Amino acid sequence: MYRLIRALLKVVVGIAFRYRPEGQQKVPALGPVILAGNHSTGWDPIFIACALKRQVSYMAKVELFEIPVFGSLLHMISVFPVKRGTVDRFAVRKSLEILGAGGALGIFPAGTRRRDGSEHKGLPGAAYFAAKTGATVLPVGVKVHEGFRPEVNVRFGDPLDLGKAEGRIDSATLDVRTAVVMSAIKQLAGRRADGGVA
Repeated sequence: MYRLIRALLKVVVGIAFRYRPEGQQKVPALGPVILAGNHSTGWDPIFIACALKRQVSYMAKVELFEIPVFGSLLHMISVFPVKRGTVDRFAVRKSLEILGAGGALGIFPAGTRRRDGSEHKGLPGAAYFAAKTGATVLPVGVKVHEGFRPEVNVRFGDPLDLGKAEGRIDSATLDVRTAVVMSAIKQLAGRRADGGVA
């Protein structure tokens, strides 16, 4: 079901947008990986997933799962709920299970969508999951250029090996690692396809 829906979405994205993914070869074909991207539109998870050969799981706000039919569809494409504004133990456990099984987890460290491109130090989820599992973090930058048929640039950066932590993970360490991830995302999201600054 996931592959079928992704194939349909790729057709929709190809028609509605000038879709320009690059750097997909940097995505590990196997093993746990955290795809950490910026979040400016509701399409961002789709833009990223359409560029990948492997399945990626996302967390989404629990309210979306309360919408009839749509909520069931989200489950079918490997999306799971998270309660925002609190430490959702289910979402944390599910994320660790996905990575522990060698899967790909999509996450947006900025938290919510930021259409204005405002600065944000980032939430520690990606750094935490990487520290707990040793998963590679792959920064992703998504840039949408407005227009009748918007151009969408999706850029996968170089893998970040933040290292697996032994024992308790202190907040200072998470803050430093989160800053590294956010800096990489910002650089990718701010570049045009020709290498200039967007």
